[in-house]
Amino acid sequence: MSTMHAVRAHTRGGPEQLVYEEAPRPEPGPGEVLVAVKAASMTPHELT
Repeated sequence: MSTMHAVRAHTRGGPEQLVYEEAPRPEPGPGEVLVAVKAASMTPHELT
């Protein structure tokens, strides 16, 4: 699989800036691993 789904913010701002979209799947380098995240959270401070 060469793509994945991601919630990303392309500009600073509130939750209205978050976009659910398809993104390129990163390839781990030597000594790295790729972790599938099933849940995450943000605080309001992280969005400003």
